[in-house]
Amino acid sequence: MKTNVRDSSLDAREEMKFKGMQHRQQQILAAIRLLLRTGQAVDGWVSRRQIARASGLETSCVSGRVNDMVGSVLEEREDTQPCPVTGRAVHLVRIREWDSVA
Repeated sequence: MKTNVRDSSLDAREEMKFKGMQHRQQQILAAIRLLLRTGQAVDGWVSRRQIARASGLETSCVSGRVNDMVGSVLEEREDTQPCPVTGRAVHLVRIREWDSVA
């Protein structure tokens, strides 16, 4: 039971952190959190194609918004890794740590 309260508190904190973001950016962050919770992220890293599938958005829309958020809210791996969806070598992204965003 306490786990649900804790998870809800963490989700509320995350929402407050990104309150001023555009709707599509919020959708992308929600998709990344879903991928993390369901164990589909590789050590916290996800591909743009995974985000597109989880959010229901087109990959081109996701790519543009993710590129806008890299450096502020998201960080991108410098090396390439195989995409879990396509198998192609891609740059994965993840949500930056709270301390580095604040």
